[in-house]
Amino acid sequence: MKKAIRIACISTLTVAICLTGEGGNINAAASDSYYRAPVTANKQWQSGQLQLTAGKVTVSAYTGTETGFQGTPFINKLHITDGRADYDIPLKGSVISLRSISVSPSGQYIAVHIFLEAGSQLLIVDLAHQKHILINDNVRYMKYAESVPVYNWSPVGDQLAFAYGDTSSSRVAIYHAASGKIEYVPRETNIISTSAVLWNSKGTVLDYISEYSSNHFKLYRYTLSTKKVKPIKSLTRKQMQQLSLR
Repeated sequence: MKKAIRIACISTLTVAICLTGEGGNINAAASDSYYRAPVTANKQWQSGQLQLTAGKVTVSAYTGTETGFQGTPFINKLHITDGRADYDIPLKGSVISLRSISVSPSGQYIAVHIFLEAGSQLLIVDLAHQKHILINDNVRYMKYAESVPVYNWSPVGDQLAFAYGDTSSSRVAIYHAASGKIEYVPRETNIISTSAVLWNSKGTVLDYISEYSSNHFKLYRYTLSTKKVKPIKSLTRKQMQQLSLR
């Protein structure tokens, strides 16, 4: 006799999530229903220089003389080339690598994900005006965010969803690049970590996956028009990992 599998499907606007029973796989169409902004994570070292390229934008990292754990050289400068101008951004702290870059829908902004010896940073660069902001230094509820583990541009407008926090606390927010304002997603509960931020195809709904107690994961939904959050579904670790894959 075949074992019956209970399937739960939830749909809001263009976002459809179909989860099989406990421990099962996520329906392939479920993860495809989310918008995933293009991210460049390929790394190329040339003569001590690390480069990431996305379209016309190239971010090059240069190391200084200071070294950290096991002699790893710290990155002290980024060089941005976007087809219109070339300029440098100095970096401070124990920066050891660049994880990824991602250009906004308008092409005016770029998110640069930076790894430190402890934690990570998210740098937003205004390409047209050659300005930048370090998200870690500009969020509320924390004097300095130790880590920004995940981020994702919205498909419409230059809106960047991201999670920030430390080893025991996580929050989700949206950076509106044109205005420079940060919109904070209300917390349904005190969450420990966030593994994914996922937009629907219209950029009107933001789903995110958070750990709400140790090794317990849940899918939450934030609707931008109502500014409200609601829990959608508890997830197994396997389901969490499937949806978190970029």
